[in-house]
Amino acid sequence: MEVSIKEKVKSVQMSFGRCTMNPDFMKEFYDEFLASHPSVKDYFKNTDMQVQRALLKNGLTYLIMFANGSALAKGKMERLGESHDKNHMNINPQLYKYWVNSLLKVIKMQDSKMTKELFDAWKEVILLGVKKMISMHNAHAQTQA
Repeated sequence: MEVSIKEKVKSVQMSFGRCTMNPDFMKEFYDEFLASHPSVKDYFKNTDMQVQRALLKNGLTYLIMFANGSALAKGKMERLGESHDKNHMNINPQLYKYWVNSLLKVIKMQDSKMTKELFDAWKEVILLGVKKMISMHNAHAQTQA
């Protein structure tokens, strides 16, 4: 029987709570992400990483809420998509796969209750928001062409 997205989101929320109990969770994610591709570091060269880690925690919360259909999170994802689009931070859409893979790798290491089903739920939940952000970058890129 297929598990609903609401059930997957609930499992992901619980997992996220377990991960964030480790005070080094966000730091470990950024260590992994910055090492994942040579051009990633360039985006963070003038970044206060302590602030960035707090932003990540909020962003992940909104990504999870977005997958659950939250109107508040939809608006937040649209603002994040715009801030990361071609006309603003110009985050290369190809780099999102490194972000996702880095996040999933660290979550897999951090969550003691990780299962294949939970890992797959994380991937599905996160990709909903990431695909939204990528589509906004591409939409703006096409209108600017």
